[in-house]
Amino acid sequence: MSLPPFATVEDVEARLRRELEPDEVVQAEAFIDDASDLIRAESGRDWVNEAGDTLDGTPAQLAALGRVCANAAARVMRNPSGVNQRTAGPFSESFGTNATPAVFLTKSERAIVAHVSGRAAGMTTVSTTRGPVETPRPFDPFEWVDPLL
Repeated sequence: MSLPPFATVEDVEARLRRELEPDEVVQAEAFIDDASDLIRAESGRDWVNEAGDTLDGTPAQLAALGRVCANAAARVMRNPSGVNQRTAGPFSESFGTNATPAVFLTKSERAIVAHVSGRAAGMTTVSTTRGPVETPRPFDPFEWVDPLL
C-alpha cells in the first residue's frame, strides 16, 4: 500500500519556476515519494487517516510538511547527478558539500518536521554549574592545627 505524498508535481514546478517535461514528471513523482518517506521516518508518524488513503493533520502541519517535501524534491531535480563543482573555460561554479544525487532533508527541514510532529529537535546540554567552584583541600587528620587561632 502506497501512502499519499505530502507534495504534488505542481509544488515542485513552482519551486523550480518552470514546467516539467513528461519524463521529468515521472522523476519528480519518485523524488516526492522519497521525500515523503523521509518525512515519515523523521517524524515517526504516517500522517494518514484510519483508512490510510488521505493525509491527516492540521492544515498548518500539512502545509509545512508539503513545503519540506517539495523543497527536498526540487533540490534533487536541480542537481540530479549530485555534481559538487563544474568548470567551463575560465568559469567555475561550486554547489557545496550538500550536493547529492539522492533526496535528503537539511538540518532546518529536519527541525521543521520535528517541530510539526511534536518531537524534540535534538539533544541539548543544560549547564548546572554556579560559576567557579573552589575545591577544598582534603582533610588531613595528621595536620597540626593551632587551637589558639
